[in-house]
Amino acid sequence: MAIDNYDLSAACEYNRIDCSDLVEEILEITGENDEASWHWIVKTTSGFAYISGGCDYTGWDCQSGAERSRAV
Repeated sequence: MAIDNYDLSAACEYNRIDCSDLVEEILEITGENDEASWHWIVKTTSGFAYISGGCDYTGWDCQSGAERSRAV
């Protein structure tokens, strides 16, 4: 992944989401630990995807969840 965004990278890494095909971050709705979730629209090598996730106050490497969907 060539995108320089810690939260997006950590959400993918710690939740085992393959983000190796990400090309560009189009939109981020910034979340907050133990509060609102993060939301991203990203450009991929084959189109677009939507990724969302959240984590507890300790960060992505402890209690977190994320999922990726193909955007239409």
